[in-house]
Amino acid sequence: MRGESLYQRQGGGTGQVIAPGPLKQMTELMVAVVQEGTGKHAQLGDRPVAGKSGTTQDYRDAWFIGFTADYVCGVWLGNDDDTPLNRITGGTLPAQLWHNVMAATEQGLPVRPLPGQVQPEAETPVASGDEAKPAGEKDDDDSIWSNLVHMLTGDKKH
Repeated sequence: MRGESLYQRQGGGTGQVIAPGPLKQMTELMVAVVQEGTGKHAQLGDRPVAGKSGTTQDYRDAWFIGFTADYVCGVWLGNDDDTPLNRITGGTLPAQLWHNVMAATEQGLPVRPLPGQVQPEAETPVASGDEAKPAGEKDDDDSIWSNLVHMLTGDKKH
């Protein structure tokens, strides 16, 4: 059963607002939240999903905000009187509710890659060494993951 649209954006917008490199990195981070982290309850089978869960101090608010190639959806839970929830975190009930809403919403739509991701192709030979890097692409050692590990561990980069 499909609901009534509450809002539909009109017009062309301002155009691209984030460069392809940071878009890919941010998407990868949010995909990891769903695949490996607190947002696992939001997974939609083989449909790519990215998102972020959150919980405030004392469990007063919990949310999951995620997206597919087609839709963005957010679920927030909290009490109007500012009392704590019953130890609910963003990765539990909000992610489960998000999953239920999006599973119904995405039904019948083709599976497509997320923004910043590419459609998997047939096996393509992979070159090695410097000739494999597109112009301007940084070494793997400068990846967002490598930088995060160095920042968290205090290791100095070589």
